[in-house]
Amino acid sequence: YDFITTENGAGSLRVRSLALDYSQGLGFLGRAFQPLTIRANYTRLSASAPRASLTPHLAGAGLGYSVAGLTAHLDWNWTADASRNVAGTLYRRHHANVDAGLGWRLTRHYTLQVAARNLLNAPWLDLQRFENGRSALARKVQGSEPRRRRKATSSEHDQILFCFFRIHL
Repeated sequence: YDFITTENGAGSLRVRSLALDYSQGLGFLGRAFQPLTIRANYTRLSASAPRASLTPHLAGAGLGYSVAGLTAHLDWNWTADASRNVAGTLYRRHHANVDAGLGWRLTRHYTLQVAARNLLNAPWLDLQRFENGRSALARKVQGSEPRRRRKATSSEHDQILFCFFRIHL
């Protein structure tokens, strides 16, 4: 696919990606495992020129449970180091977090879902890279300062809880 957009900067940029996904129901292990599903995924991204915030590797794995209109899932997600600027002097350190969720199918058309992100409160670390190859902490995102000193934005909460309805048409 060709995707054309406008951005501050000259020239063009080619981004290539590879995504691999696997999902397997565990019912073949016996009746007790029928409601369980495991899944795994990997994504590789690359660009023809340095690009800020392009994460080169992402991976995830999860376990799902579904029975009689109730669902639950537990997921692990990992991202590799990602440059935060085109020069590559600031980067976000690799990160892993655990997410979970519950769902309840209320009717044929409505589902109530609750999801919690970053259950283990893993921080996002921005590091400064120096010419001598050393790195230093530039900024810690998510819980970097006590909340009594400042108001946290929604992107900086230690853990995020979502609750929403889904409508099935």
